[in-house]
Amino acid sequence: MSEREIFDLDAVIADAIAGDPEDPPFRFYWGGETFELPSIASRDIRDQITFLGMLERLQTREADLDPAEILELIELVLGADVLAKMRERRPVSPRAAMKLIEAWMHNNSGELGKSSASTPSSAGTAARSRRTSRSARGRRTS
Repeated sequence: MSEREIFDLDAVIADAIAGDPEDPPFRFYWGGETFELPSIASRDIRDQITFLGMLERLQTREADLDPAEILELIELVLGADVLAKMRERRPVSPRAAMKLIEAWMHNNSGELGKSSASTPSSAGTAARSRRTSRSARGRRTS
């Protein structure tokens, strides 16, 4: 790129958000109606950082989940309008909302990265890494 060329961030982001035309947006059924959620990549950076921070806090405190934080996470992922429409169809339980968020996260796993895509329910089942010869300190080879 020469000094006179201008980097077109709008075009780069539009291409990244558009993604693969074969990869449809995340859709789900609730109360007989189809709903659609945007990907994490299409969200404002503040929303992305807020979402990832909330998810990390929930993962580290799995046994002590604050209902207000769960509701805030649900509203951030779904949006107040989608949540309101869902509630018009039928009540939304915390379990249903968390299952929906897990499915949405799985759908976004490439955008979230491996560590962030792990759901809170899987935090206690992760296996510990095996030590390799390089990681064993003070190990003698003879």
